[in-house]
Amino acid sequence: MRKTIGILSIMISIIVGLQSLMAGLANTLSDNGETGGSVGILLSFILLTAGVILLASKGAKGMLTFSMIFYLLGGLLGMIGAGSYKDLVIWSAISLLFALLLFFQIRKTA
Repeated sequence: MRKTIGILSIMISIIVGLQSLMAGLANTLSDNGETGGSVGILLSFILLTAGVILLASKGAKGMLTFSMIFYLLGGLLGMIGAGSYKDLVIWSAISLLFALLLFFQIRKTA
């Protein structure tokens, strides 16, 4: 499950990053004061970082915990800062789901 979450996380980070770049560009051009695009780019980096660390962890409990905390923070950040960018809520929910799955993985190995 670790490798699956890591690979999915890296793939999703690319999608979130591209969507957020477009949303941020649209926000800038329309000068509406939205921050959803910027928060999405931050979530994209968090997903990428957590995914890479998860793939490199080789089952180490500390690194699994670190990735779980990153997914949790990314999910909460995205939920709070989504604004009118409703896709970000979906990506944040996926990040929270990854955190929950890793929590159960850590408990199973403990």
